[in-house]
Parts: sequence; C-alpha cells; structure tokens
Amino acid sequence: MGIFSQTAGQIFLQDVVSVYDRSPFEIAVFLLMLFVPIAALVSYAVVARRREHRRAAERAEKAFQTACRKHDLTPSRSALMEAIARQGARPDQKHLVFEDESLFNRGVKSLAAFGSFADDSISAMRLILGFTRHGGVPISSVSLPPGSGIAIAIEGQPTVTAARVRSQKIGGMVIETENEWKALKAGRRVRVLYQSSSGVYSFISTVLKVQGRLVLLRHSEHVNRSQRRRYFRKSVETEIGIATKKDSTFHPVTTVDMGGGGLSFRSDRPDLKVGTSITIRFYPPIAPEDDRSRTSNALGKIVRLGDDWSVHVQFTTIRDALRDRIISSLFRFSGDSAPTSSSDDLLSEE
Repeated sequence: MGIFSQTAGQIFLQDVVSVYDRSPFEIAVFLLMLFVPIAALVSYAVVARRREHRRAAERAEKAFQTACRKHDLTPSRSALMEAIARQGARPDQKHLVFEDESLFNRGVKSLAAFGSFADDSISAMRLILGFTRHGGVPISSVSLPPGSGIAIAIEGQPTVTAARVRSQKIGGMVIETENEWKALKAGRRVRVLYQSSSGVYSFISTVLKVQGRLVLLRHSEHVNRSQRRRYFRKSVETEIGIATKKDSTFHPVTTVDMGGGGLSFRSDRPDLKVGTSITIRFYPPIAPEDDRSRTSNALGKIVRLGDDWSVHVQFTTIRDALRDRIISSLFRFSGDSAPTSSSDDLLSEE
C-alpha cells in the first residue's frame, strides 16, 4: 500500500479530470450541440423583427397614402410629402409627417440641402397641414399670424414702410401697406421684418401681385434673426428734444425718419454742423408715459446735413431698451381696414 495507495479524494479528482479528457471531435460535437439551438433562436428573433418592421412599414405606407387622399394632394404635393417623410422619419413612421410637426420640420431641414422643392411648395403644405407655429420663433413666413405688424423694405434699401399681414394663403402671404407704394411692383425682391416676443426676424421674398395697398408675397422657408435691424429706418414724424454741449436746453424738433441706428430731423440752427455731438430726448410714443426723461435720452453725432435743412444723426450711446422701442416703431401700422374695393381676389380664399 504505502505511497501507491490512493485516497478516496484522489480517485474522485481523477474521475472529474477524465470527464474533460475528450478528443477534439467530441469537443466539437458538444459545442455544436450547444450553440446551434442558440443560433437558431437568435436567427428566428432577427427574422421576426425584420418581418414586423416590414409589416409596420407597410401599415405606415397605407396610412401615408390614405392621408394623401384625405388632404386631396396633387401628385407634386404627394411627391413633396414623400421626400419629406423619407428625410424626416423612419419607414414605420412615414405617415406621422402629416401629424407631427417636428418630423415634418426635420424632413424639410434635411431636404433643404438638395434644393429640389421650392419654398412656396413647402409653405403651402404647412398651411394645408396646419403647421403654422404662430408666436415665438417663426420658422416660415406662414408663421406670421394675420393681423401681425411687419415692416417691408425693397431689397438693398434701408427705408421701410409699416404693414400688416392680412391673410395667409396657399399661393402666398397677403400684406397691407400703410400707403400705396408705387415702387412695389410684381417681381421686386423685398425684405420683410417681423418682431415677435423673442426678437426681430427677417426674410427675403418676391412681390407676386399688387392691388392698391394689398401685396401678395411669395412664401419663404428661410426666416432668420435679423442682425441688421438697426440699419433700417422708417419715415416717422414725432417730436424730440435736441441739446448740445454749448446749449443744454432741449429745443423741440420733428423727426423725418428714425431707425435703430439713428434718425433725421429738419432744423435751420447754425450751430448744428457735421461732427457736432448732441443729446436727444425722446417723448411718447417712443418713450413710455411713465418713464423718467433721463432714461429716454440718447447721445448722437451729426453725420450729414441735407440741402432741405435735414440733419442726419447717428446714435453713439443709446440704451438697448430705448433702441428696442425705436425699432418697434417701425412696425406700427396706422392704415385703415379697407385698403381698396378692387382687391377681392387677393383676399378671397383659394
């Protein structure tokens, strides 16, 4: 017996080791038997998921086609919605572009890189689907609600006139200007300024039709925060006070025009020369009724004198709140509610 004797424990360990002492073929057969069922289950799950996705996509396609018929879309508008859905939603969500404005906007944003669809076609679909997003940050020209004040300028020119939105139509946006503007003719490119609670925005449009004070503008999908708002001005007649360093008394004058960057007025005072620094005091309606006079003052410098006694002033120091009130004056509309009697076709619904 001696050292050649084996304990029960040693015998057990030898039996355990012998279990794993198998040939490569036996090991391969064992692994195959282990993994084949698992692979079969995984493959079934993948096939089932793909089948469900395909069925979901088929259901979405049927719902999409139903929505196209419901909205009575033309072939070109159906093609537009097809392109928007392809860019903005998964195949199983395709029909949701008729209901979810965020999916619609995502598709439009991606589609803009291709430039294959005109702005007015996209804006028309916004109106058809009710994706107008009034208030806050405007995403399209259709975001401007009827009745809102705007300012309009011929592209490349700083002078604006006040106007208001009369109606949003599939064929364009109808606006009403304060006065008939002979320079506004079909084909003219114009810049539209719009002020909301979140800032001043602008976009470029084209005049499609003019009838009296009513103007039909092409819709735009490119509305951006205006970085040049201070350089636009409007003809505004309002009383202000002017004082110089030599004469600190505020003398009343009447403005000719005004904007975020400066103003002009008429005066025959000989001490007002180019380069003269002046203090400008604003009164209501530019300044609030309850505002103290010192908070409604701005500093300016005379930059040009006109032959018609006009004095042109550039602001050098002005509070942001006061500048914002001046900019707001560009959007004040004082026209009547019946511009012409021959404009029924512009105001009629399509």
